[in-house]
Amino acid sequence: MADNDNRTMPASPRRRREAREQGQVAQSRLLRTAGQLLVVVVAASWALSHVIDALAAMMRNSLAQPGRRGVVTGSEALRLAGGLMEETLLAVLPLLLVAALAVLLISMLQTGWLWAPGVAAPRWERLDPSAGLGRLFGGGGLVRLVSAVGQLAIIVGLGGWYVADHWPLLWQHAPGTGATAREVLSLLSRQGLQLVGGIAAGLLVVGGLDWLYQRWQFEQQLKMTPEEWRAEQRLEQGDRRLADQRRRRRQTASPAPPLQGHPESVK
Repeated sequence: MADNDNRTMPASPRRRREAREQGQVAQSRLLRTAGQLLVVVVAASWALSHVIDALAAMMRNSLAQPGRRGVVTGSEALRLAGGLMEETLLAVLPLLLVAALAVLLISMLQTGWLWAPGVAAPRWERLDPSAGLGRLFGGGGLVRLVSAVGQLAIIVGLGGWYVADHWPLLWQHAPGTGATAREVLSLLSRQGLQLVGGIAAGLLVVGGLDWLYQRWQFEQQLKMTPEEWRAEQRLEQGDRRLADQRRRRRQTASPAPPLQGHPESVK
């Protein structure tokens, strides 16, 4: 604690550069998840009719083929199951690609287009139970608890309000009211996407606040003690002197250009 209290100097450019090379940057997992969910909801809303038509055609084909063939053998059942899985994958593949692209873009925007493959290497020290308890009950434990409570409040509050507000509309299209299966599926899909989109927007706000906190905490971790700051300044001055010496050596090693009007320059 005393060491943390003594870190009053801002981080030097060398310290920031070393931290970035090690993949240490401020980022929020909640912001990444909420952004990905919101992008997927927008993409699903745009492709909703296509997905419903593809799934409906898949169900029609799966129900019609056994009726034409009579008894279905084991090999035919496996072939039909494989065809159903292929059609389902083709129907949802664009959404999966959009989700993967959203995760990549949001992560790169948070980290400033940082590419550090070494961060993906396993870190065995995270398996230490004492370190896990320290992170749980440390200074950021209260912030994580408040963030979790805020997320739960957004999900429960928005979900309950939306269902209560749209309950009459949902009841009008319940089974047995004369609505077709496609109408019921389309209505439930639209209402579900609206609900998930509202929740994602709320979580995006909380994720933005979490990113600001992560950035502040990261800046606090990068701060230096006065002794570390003076040592960094000496290293920076030494690097500048070495760079000046190399530049002077290159200048003295390279031949000087001939002067205009000099006898040796006139042939």
